[in-house]
Amino acid sequence: MLALSNWAANNADAFIAAIDRNGIAAVYFATRMVVAGGLIGLGVDVAWSFLQAGAYAGRILNGADPGSLPVLSPRTELTVNLRTAAAQGISIPVTLLAIADTVTE
Repeated sequence: MLALSNWAANNADAFIAAIDRNGIAAVYFATRMVVAGGLIGLGVDVAWSFLQAGAYAGRILNGADPGSLPVLSPRTELTVNLRTAAAQGISIPVTLLAIADTVTE
């Protein structure tokens, strides 16, 4: 899966165009792929994860016991592209749009 993910990220435009040409409703792993034309993306907020890792490193370097630090769940991002949904004839429920972090048109 990692190889496919790296390939898809590096070739997002071609990947998304091929998916769209074949009328496949796809869920992507990164917001940037939805902004590039994908339908829906659900993935980890990588920037937030890096910030938390840096904060943990700082706390440990300042003497905190690593075993006493709380375990954090990753923050996820839900992105919906309404233009792609309309092009594929898909109606996105209002309830999904309400919980989306980003809705592009």
